[in-house]
Amino acid sequence: GGSSSSIHEKNNNKDDNVTEERSNLIIKLENAFFGTKRHDRRYEKYILKNINFSLENNTLAIVIGNVGSGKTAFFESILGDIQLIHGFLYVKNVLYNMPILYVPQNSWLSIGNIRSMILFGNEYNSGIYRYTVEQSELLNDISSFKNGDMRYVNDDHNLSKGQKVRISLARALYHHYMHLHKLSSNGE
Repeated sequence: GGSSSSIHEKNNNKDDNVTEERSNLIIKLENAFFGTKRHDRRYEKYILKNINFSLENNTLAIVIGNVGSGKTAFFESILGDIQLIHGFLYVKNVLYNMPILYVPQNSWLSIGNIRSMILFGNEYNSGIYRYTVEQSELLNDISSFKNGDMRYVNDDHNLSKGQKVRISLARALYHHYMHLHKLSSNGE
């Protein structure tokens, strides 16, 4: 519905100061435990434990860690893909002001040319496409391909892992930029 935020709270002992801070908050996790829970509540498997994190407007957070340390699980928990079992989670609805774009490390790519993979069903806009390719660091890749962005990619995906990630990032960015373009064209 029309809710402006997503709040999941498993602990009813929260202070009112969270409401006051909320105008600047984008994401807040307090003593958050994420994982799986059976309906009888006798068995819980934690994927992330005791997570405390906050992100405010106009700030940058960089999440780093070793392979298998939980970076992907952290983002999946914020996106709601992993269940909050204990603690507090707040995610501001930032659909128009600052969307959250998530590109998993193993994104699915279709068979076809590079451009069709990026457009992914969206109409082609040359200015937005060029900007997207620049932002996702694909210019060097595309210029190195014999047929540029018309290079055909088969089942084997004959692409490096980095190229796959950059194409997936470009696909997410292009969809977002086209959405913003349509909103601005409609006067919203």
